[in-house]
Amino acid sequence: MENHFFQSFFAPQQQFQSKIPEYIVYNEIIIEITNNWDYVQKMMNSFYEGKLEHVDQMEQNWLSFLHHNNIDIRTYKNEEDFLCNLWKNS
Repeated sequence: MENHFFQSFFAPQQQFQSKIPEYIVYNEIIIEITNNWDYVQKMMNSFYEGKLEHVDQMEQNWLSFLHHNNIDIRTYKNEEDFLCNLWKNS
C-alpha cells in the first residue's frame, strides 16, 4: 500500500502550460529591445559589419527575433519609433 502511494506521489506529472498568445511573446521581445536600445544598436552594428563574435542567450533571442521578422533597426530613428511601429495589439 505504501509503495502505491509513493508511486502515485512521485509519478511524472502532466505539465499544464498555458498557451501565451503569440503577440504577447512578440511584444515582450519588442519591449526588451526597446529597453536596451543603445546596447542592441551596438550589437547589431557589429553584426552588420561582420564583427560580432559572441552573444549570450538573451542577445541570441534578440538576433533571432530581428532576423526572423526581417527587422533592420537602422531604419528606426530611436527606440520610441521602433516600439510604435512594431507593437502588436493582438
